[in-house]
Amino acid sequence: MILSDEGRPEQFDFFQSTSQGFYYINEILINGNPIESDDWVAAFNGDICVGARQWDKSQCGGGICDVPVMGADGTSKTSGYMSNGDIPSFKVFDSSEQIFIDMDFYNYHPNSEDLSWYNFAITPLDQLININYSFANASDFENTATITSIFNDDVYAMSINDILVAYANEEIRGITTATINNIASGEIFFCSIFLNQMIEDCNFKYYNYDNKLIFDIEQSFTLYVNDSFGDALNPETFSIEGDELGIPDNNILLDDFSLIKAYPNPFNPIVNIRLDIINPHSLDISIFDIKGDKVDRIFKGYKSYGKYEYQWDASNFPSGVYFAVIEGLDDRSVISEKICLMK
Repeated sequence: MILSDEGRPEQFDFFQSTSQGFYYINEILINGNPIESDDWVAAFNGDICVGARQWDKSQCGGGICDVPVMGADGTSKTSGYMSNGDIPSFKVFDSSEQIFIDMDFYNYHPNSEDLSWYNFAITPLDQLININYSFANASDFENTATITSIFNDDVYAMSINDILVAYANEEIRGITTATINNIASGEIFFCSIFLNQMIEDCNFKYYNYDNKLIFDIEQSFTLYVNDSFGDALNPETFSIEGDELGIPDNNILLDDFSLIKAYPNPFNPIVNIRLDIINPHSLDISIFDIKGDKVDRIFKGYKSYGKYEYQWDASNFPSGVYFAVIEGLDDRSVISEKICLMK
């Protein structure tokens, strides 16, 4: 393997550009296992490398690293680099195996958004997983249980490339890709869950390929060795867990209030949040992390007409992408602004 002067693989070399965007990636998995600190991650526009970094999370604020992605700035060296609206692809160089691996990217529902590149934009990605994702640790277990299932939702439909991942206490115990149901119609999951003893609470995450979204599944199972649930004619039906908070586009003017601006952005450690109250309203102003979990509340109560400004002090929070979310308590309307803490 030929390495550049910076120690990265030669295939991941790129030129610096005055046009840049940043993709903050929370987790990168190869067949269920996190990549190592001496592995490299790169972004591509077609077959042109447009940014790369070594995945040493100890060198990243809060353990969330970013990949700088270069855009075309009019110079010959950046010809073919990103333009506004392009979507990059990603590769990982596995230093222990000395191989390059193509990756897919996903965000946890409901934190979906436009993942296109824009100059100076900061874009969060929850996970990169390798194409042909499978379970690498089956040899660590002596037994299996099986669950045959489908995913059913009014909005999101299954497709042949969807993935189902089984967990026991947050440890991955099985990965399967949807296949065609040759007995009935549509797609189906035939999932083997690996275990040495009973799993008291086996839960699942569903990866919807078409929308690049990860869903927590509502159903869970207690599993014993050789258990089998569902079959091709009568599969178990999985659905989305609970009512999740939707974080909509931030360029929305509601009838009662609107978010004017969150600044500076990126920030460290204080961000100012301006709010325009059009009609008196009861509000909840909170901060959510990239996974959609509420991490802090700024204000909850009644506000009359006018312009207001709040501050969030993130001194005790790790670097990363967050959302300032304003919810109307009277009508459950929601607006948000993506903010990035860079320490």
